[in-house]
Amino acid sequence: MENRKDAQLGRMLELNLPHQLSTTQMIEILESFVQENFISEGMIADINLHSPDESGDKRNVHAHILLTMRKATAEGFEKKKTREWNKTDFVLKWRKEWALICSKTLEKAGFELEARRWEFGDLDFKEQLKKAIERDDKIYIDICKREVSKHKGAAICGLEKKGTLSYVQEDRKAEADAIELLNNQNLERLEKELELLEKEEKEILRRLEKQKLPSIKDIIEKRKQHQHSHDLRLELRR
Repeated sequence: MENRKDAQLGRMLELNLPHQLSTTQMIEILESFVQENFISEGMIADINLHSPDESGDKRNVHAHILLTMRKATAEGFEKKKTREWNKTDFVLKWRKEWALICSKTLEKAGFELEARRWEFGDLDFKEQLKKAIERDDKIYIDICKREVSKHKGAAICGLEKKGTLSYVQEDRKAEADAIELLNNQNLERLEKELELLEKEEKEILRRLEKQKLPSIKDIIEKRKQHQHSHDLRLELRR
């Protein structure tokens, strides 16, 4: 149906899956997600579930979903592509739906902590960090503060073997350096604020110490001294 050499032939989505789930559970949530978000809209979906690479992270279970660009009807594909499927709003909606279905499935399977983390998995790391702080998830707070890893691809891996950085990697390194600099500046600012608070606290304690009321013992002692002084005056007058 395509007559242009630069035509978009399909749409590929890559989805991370919770590694805590069984293969059966993974297939169930994939089929449910695809049915609700893509097939119900008129797309045809080809799903591939991939196990982790033997030399990579054993938790990296993921799926590739290939989608058609035109609505499928009883008579075949429509002539015109459904352009609205390329809108950002759809991508954000799919990301949110995927995060929620994974969260609900994890909760049912008894992984409550992981469910809370996946619930906000569609957000960027900055927003996920805020949510982790709200629920006092110390481990995930640390994870969110780390540099986000990104898929390199065959071209970049090839350059790495030659000892060369691609422009993409250079941009990522510059971005990481900028983030580290900003974090260090924020840490330095917080340390200065803490130092100022400590000084203020010491000053308040010093002032309170000055205003400290005498003890009962001090009052009695002073009264005795006063009485003794009074007695001496009377004696001198005599």
